Amino acid sequence: MTGPEAFRSLLNSRYDQLYGAVGRFRELLPHTDNDAAVHSGEEGRFVETLLAQFLEESLPARVAVGTGFVVDLELEVCSSQIDIIVYDRQEYVPYLRYGSAVVVPREAVLAAISVKKNLRYADIAPELQALGEIGSLCGMTGLGRPYLCLLGFDAKTGRDIPAVAQTVFGHIQSAYPERQSRYSTNELVDAIIVLDKFYIRKTKWRGDQEDEQRAGVPYMWTGGNTVNRNQYLQELLHGIEFCLNEGRKNAGPPAKMTHFPQVGMAEIGVLPVCCEDRPFGRRD
Repeated sequence: MTGPEAFRSLLNSRYDQLYGAVGRFRELLPHTDNDAAVHSGEEGRFVETLLAQFLEESLPARVAVGTGFVVDLELEVCSSQIDIIVYDRQEYVPYLRYGSAVVVPREAVLAAISVKKNLRYADIAPELQALGEIGSLCGMTGLGRPYLCLLGFDAKTGRDIPAVAQTVFGHIQSAYPERQSRYSTNELVDAIIVLDKFYIRKTKWRGDQEDEQRAGVPYMWTGGNTVNRNQYLQELLHGIEFCLNEGRKNAGPPAKMTHFPQVGMAEIGVLPVCCEDRPFGRRD
């Protein structure tokens, strides 16, 4: 077994531990009537904590993980509460800490992650709008845009995975209604991940393409391969790793934290954009 293969096997094991722990919570605290835990709110907090612990164990020491809010004191703007905020604690100190929650400056943010125990189609638009608010707020800092992700431990959807992925992309499109100025890439979600089923990932902006109908951000998807279940966690780590490295200034070559398997991603659609990045509140 090669080094990358051993790494992927290790992540498969960690994935099994993470995914299995959710089932054990429900087994220990079952609902008497429904296929759910006795307290859905606590189950939701449990899965958020599980994912936060995984990230804390997998990311460099300069990175911290919490829940809370992103603010800009000069603009007097505050985001809505986000389940998981990944931020650079080496360069920035939270304005406020309370338990596991934080209020952090926008310059510190490396990732914003919304977590769902069961992702429903109706969740997608409001969650992406909240994430997009953070992406917009963190625009034009000169430190790279944050990774924006909606992650579900499961999904209340059909069993035809390609059809479900296409439907989810339709909801992504609906989350960004057409406007004259279009959107900047820092406002758009980077990934929607549903563990054990599929993930959809944003790729590079086609800003130089002549065809206006195709001049946008392509999204790719893959899934349904349980042998490579490590790919879901790798997508999450890769997105945060990219944003962390974008903000490094003359710090030397970064260590590579991901080694993806060959999973055969395919394009699922394109979202039109106007530019890579722009300041908060600008629509021109």
